[in-house]
Amino acid sequence: MREGGASGTLTFSNLNAVFYGYLDPTGGFFIKSGLGIAVLSAEARFGNVSITESENGVSFTAGVGYDIGFGARFGLTPHVDYHYAGFEDGRINLIRLGLGFNWY
Repeated sequence: MREGGASGTLTFSNLNAVFYGYLDPTGGFFIKSGLGIAVLSAEARFGNVSITESENGVSFTAGVGYDIGFGARFGLTPHVDYHYAGFEDGRINLIRLGLGFNWY
């Protein structure tokens, strides 16, 4: 954000321990979930004055995906994840779609 000599930065980070579970050992479908910590920080700058605020919270991740193998050494993994972060003053909800490339 930059307007009238002011600028700012908002940063969200989370670190989760995530566990994967394959419902069928020979199939590619999996579910995952995990818990961790989240950090939300903001910085505002007005000329030579800078104000910084940071808050820690808890985070949760849940998702599903499917491993698709192509030969013995390559695979694709489409997946969808839900991320939640709870803070004292609010929360963040995020849905993420992704495609993983795996080389074995």
